[in-house]
Amino acid sequence: MEQLLKEIKNELSQIRFNKSTYRASINKNNIKPESIIFGYRTHFGHHGLSANTLKYPEFYEHLKQLMHSHDPDFKFTTITVNKNFKCLPHYDGNNVGDSYIIGLGDYKHGEINVEGKKYDIHNKFLTFNGSKMKHWVEPWTDGDRYTLVYYNNKNYKKKN
Repeated sequence: MEQLLKEIKNELSQIRFNKSTYRASINKNNIKPESIIFGYRTHFGHHGLSANTLKYPEFYEHLKQLMHSHDPDFKFTTITVNKNFKCLPHYDGNNVGDSYIIGLGDYKHGEINVEGKKYDIHNKFLTFNGSKMKHWVEPWTDGDRYTLVYYNNKNYKKKN
């Protein structure tokens, strides 16, 4: 898993992140968060694989391998990759069930706060139900902070 984490960290520096306009309401200072979505996505009536899944297929495979190496039984439809996302307290409106999150990068501090309890996710996975538990990001210093969030999209419609 350590080698895979190293590859993912290297690939993150090569990914072009999008500034998200629809998630700005949960971001501090109204700075548009930078994030990209892999796997299943719903966006303006479109249901299916995200464009980034097709644009970065090798990176997407590495993301899936990382989760499989951590918890091979965890099923997910979507992976959101955030860059320097300073979110305010919120619930995840499009998630259902438990999610996994891991923080990557050269940052210090930046714990995730879940219901008032801080968790260090730097190179460590944490699972919790973000649709039912209020959570936010604590301040960090010294570098970029990336998070990988694995979850099930409530709008996922399995094709027969």
